[in-house]
Amino acid sequence: MKRLGLFLLVLVVLVIGAAFILPAVIPASAYRDRVEAAAGDALNRPVQLAGDVSLTILPRVQVVARDVTIANAEGFSDEPFAQMGEMRVGLELIPLLSRRVEITEFVLIDPVIRLEQRRGGNNWTFADPDAAPAPAAPAGDGFVRQPGALPIDASFGDVRIENASIFYSDGSQSREITGLDLAIALPSLDAPTAIDGSLSADGEAMTFDAELGSIRDFFEGRATPLTLSLGGNLVDVSFDGEIPASEDIEFAGDFSADIPSIRALAAFAGSPLPPGENLQRFAAQGRIEGTTSRLGLTARSIRFDEIRGSGNLAADLSGSRPRLTGRLDLDELNVNPY
Repeated sequence: MKRLGLFLLVLVVLVIGAAFILPAVIPASAYRDRVEAAAGDALNRPVQLAGDVSLTILPRVQVVARDVTIANAEGFSDEPFAQMGEMRVGLELIPLLSRRVEITEFVLIDPVIRLEQRRGGNNWTFADPDAAPAPAAPAGDGFVRQPGALPIDASFGDVRIENASIFYSDGSQSREITGLDLAIALPSLDAPTAIDGSLSADGEAMTFDAELGSIRDFFEGRATPLTLSLGGNLVDVSFDGEIPASEDIEFAGDFSADIPSIRALAAFAGSPLPPGENLQRFAAQGRIEGTTSRLGLTARSIRFDEIRGSGNLAADLSGSRPRLTGRLDLDELNVNPY
């Protein structure tokens, strides 16, 4: 019995020692080609790991890859669809034995994504063009929030994107997002999840943040607090409410919106307005609630240039055409400036 115990102890020591030593003695080329091939098969286009690649197994699995490139789809530009300076992924092993996923880090440094739209399609669809189309999901098989929908535990450590760039073109216009920094805080599925970041969209600086009360509460149909905000020189909007307890996705809460210049926002959107002194400030505060097919908005206060009032709006999106109904109460309507 003692010999068996000694044998098992030696075996465990050898396995642990091998896990520490093998990644250091196995050349990166031994697994670089396999990773490239597996990723290429999954995405249906070539993937290249041109820079250094390192692998650690214990005390946690950690992969670091530099100069990663995903080729563009056929029929689009010669530039890569995506590339990044560095990618780091880390995963704790021991917690997996108790069905707990602990991501120690997921970091992307200097990623660049180029989105292209053409009449024949786009370059962000990764499906195999020769594969048979997937069967349509039966009616009523949509997402349902229900108890037990998330039967695992998970946590995320360092999850962020640094200095990302996203470029979009459709042949007639081009848009770009640069300097995108994003960080996600998810200590557990039962704790609040926070997202915050900043970016520059076509030269306009913006910041954003969001907080969801609990990932598990959301998936399992319990009431979940939700806050959202987007700020910048063009627009400042916020939402403070919750996703109520239900099987479907619903939302309800207070909102505020402030657009310092409608003209500046229209020009940014690619639809500049004719010259004039009007169509400047828009602001509203009130309550908004709805589902994926219905929207209801009650504005306690509305400001449009010098026009002030209140009102409500209801939108039914369930039919083939949206149906809008509403009411507007104004202190005074002066249309002379327009």
